[in-house]
Amino acid sequence: MIKIESLQELKNTYCYLLMSIATLLLAMLCYYPKTESFQLLNFFHCKGLDQFFIHITWLGDGIFILLILIILTSEKKYLLSLKILSAYVISGLFVQIIKNIIDIPRPASYFNGTNILKLVDGITYHHHSSFPSGHTTTAFAVSIIFAFNAAHKLTSVLLFILAFLVGYSRIYLGQHFPEDVLAGMIIGSFIGIQIHFTIPKMVRLNLKSKQRELSFQ
Repeated sequence: MIKIESLQELKNTYCYLLMSIATLLLAMLCYYPKTESFQLLNFFHCKGLDQFFIHITWLGDGIFILLILIILTSEKKYLLSLKILSAYVISGLFVQIIKNIIDIPRPASYFNGTNILKLVDGITYHHHSSFPSGHTTTAFAVSIIFAFNAAHKLTSVLLFILAFLVGYSRIYLGQHFPEDVLAGMIIGSFIGIQIHFTIPKMVRLNLKSKQRELSFQ
């Protein structure tokens, strides 16, 4: 069983990493214009990294989340499954609402007619609804829940790194701007934290309600 102090340390580790990277990204965005900030994070490409990030970006996809849910359910980790499902659905709906309200062009549209965007073979490029990054939002919403349920600090760090790589992959593959990824990090983490603490309370209230119903029968 994880001690309270250890659990708090795990949460702090993930949150410190999140705040540090988010602050660095925000500072970069404040200092560099939109085009320059994108180029800073998208300038180097090679075949090996192309394939690596094509696979990494899949970790923020709905199919991968479904696979996680199947594994968790088969292991009878129902509460964690409910948290992950809730985080995925709520973050997905929230992102789609924002995307439809703020229809910002993606790099493929923004840099159309220039040689700035480095195209990666095998990638279908989207042109609209850039803000925020859905893959990044999902990755951080899910990873922070896993981090808060992890038994070791190293696991928490690795989960953050994976989520961050998903976010960076969206810039590397030319699907999003840095600000889209930063927003996804913040939104996803916020939703994940709320889900982590809210779902258990809702489950307990539901159980108490059912117990009361049984006591009156």
